[in-house]
Amino acid sequence: MPPLTGPDRLLFDQVTASLREADHFEQIFEYDDLSGVDKLRSIGRRVGRELGWKIRTFASELDTGRVRVLIVVERSTPLRDQLMDTRRRKSIRGAMAENWSDDDFRPAD
Repeated sequence: MPPLTGPDRLLFDQVTASLREADHFEQIFEYDDLSGVDKLRSIGRRVGRELGWKIRTFASELDTGRVRVLIVVERSTPLRDQLMDTRRRKSIRGAMAENWSDDDFRPAD
């Protein structure tokens, strides 16, 4: 594959960073921007190949007529999967602690 340059390289780097951090990347396009949708999906698959991860891309029409492209990590390395599971558990615990610290909400005794 030819090396990416300019805006394509910037988009590649943004997708890579987002997938590493949050397991997904999302961008919304105008309904007639088919080349943008195709380019983003292609870059998402390329990121997956370069990282050695299984990536899925989805394009769906929104109620507004615009198109949402979603790139998600389906499978990565076992160590990264473990890291992401740990991050999710910490996030859930933090949200629960925040709710429980609220005066209006108390867990049942």
